Amino acid sequence: MSSADPDDDLASPERVLHAALATDFLCFVEYAFGLVRLGVAFRMNWHIDALAHKLAQVAIGKIKRLIITIPPRNLKYICATAALPAWVIGRNPAERVAPRSIRRFLWNCFSKPHS
Repeated sequence: MSSADPDDDLASPERVLHAALATDFLCFVEYAFGLVRLGVAFRMNWHIDALAHKLAQVAIGKIKRLIITIPPRNLKYICATAALPAWVIGRNPAERVAPRSIRRFLWNCFSKPHS
């Protein structure tokens, strides 16, 4: 009789981590931050939780359009442009993702000399 329970593999730390990353966008953001900003500690704050919640709603189609208006250096880029597309495609590889930014549009508008 084997002492190894087949269900033990289902609860291995690696499988639990993968399940959390696949189902919880905030967990995925923290994980992605560690990959993008090596050596920098992730400091959780309420605005990151709110941003992750709204972006997860975008990912499941509950929200169709979202404008994020928070100051620079508050994880907008990592959450919306890096982590969200990776999370969506990781959950459904057939999904098509095209992140958009108004930055290029504004640069084009305001970089031209006005007469």
